[in-house]
Amino acid sequence: YPELLKFNIGMTDLAKNTHGMDKDLKPDDYDIKGFEDKILKYQPKIVCFNGKTAASKYLEVLDTKLLDYGLHSRTINKTKLFIAPSTSI
Repeated sequence: YPELLKFNIGMTDLAKNTHGMDKDLKPDDYDIKGFEDKILKYQPKIVCFNGKTAASKYLEVLDTKLLDYGLHSRTINKTKLFIAPSTSI
């Protein structure tokens, strides 16, 4: 991942201290405040969520069917939010 920095791309996630399939993660596994603090500190132009599940945790939307892929109107300060289809199989 360090190579991504050459392209001004950084990576982070909402569940830093665990791993596994989304369905196996517990609500306490997500560090929403830590994620938002990091975005406010580094101020990226865009945050891209890898799938609707991660986006739904941050956006507090219980049903992922209510979320659309693409750019959203909600922001974190000036950082735009984008939801991409999950790369998981």
